[in-house]
Amino acid sequence: MNHIRNVLIILSASLTLYGCTTIIGGHESTAEASGDNMGPATISDTNTTLQNDKFSALTINGMLSATNITIGNDLLVESNATLIKVIVKDDTIIKGQLNATNCSFKDDVKISGNGLFINSYLGGNLEFGGTKLDVSKSSKIIGGIISSNHNLVTITLDHAQIRGDIGFANSNSTLVIKNGGKFTGKLINGNLEKQ
Repeated sequence: MNHIRNVLIILSASLTLYGCTTIIGGHESTAEASGDNMGPATISDTNTTLQNDKFSALTINGMLSATNITIGNDLLVESNATLIKVIVKDDTIIKGQLNATNCSFKDDVKISGNGLFINSYLGGNLEFGGTKLDVSKSSKIIGGIISSNHNLVTITLDHAQIRGDIGFANSNSTLVIKNGGKFTGKLINGNLEKQ
């Protein structure tokens, strides 16, 4: 009887791990495989939580919640992502919504959905397909922003800075600048509203 109970407990734990992954620090096997103390990882779970780790590249085939992560090359997330204190040194692709707080993206960022950047840095261009982009609390975007959505889109720049150009696919879309936000590029195919 105890043997059956143990098998059921193991099966239950296995099913739980398949649907949701939480990893806290020290991916020694991938780091050893790459030889650079920073290994690549591909995680195929529906919900992944990562904390305090480094990767040479990271692919998540579901949703990602990450805190204090460094990625030496590309980040690809096949769904929504919530990132806190994350550094990505190459391209970032999020195929859903992105919420980024205290993050640094050294190269281009592409988001399929809406975006929220709080006190974050983007060194390259940003392309997003959602209807809303909020850049706030001392965030800086060095490159340009391209909105690929043909519906009405609002980009809000709240006490943040964008140096590059901003282009909208829909000419009725709006860039809202408030609380000392700075925009030094050109606005292409949209309206400017200062609050």
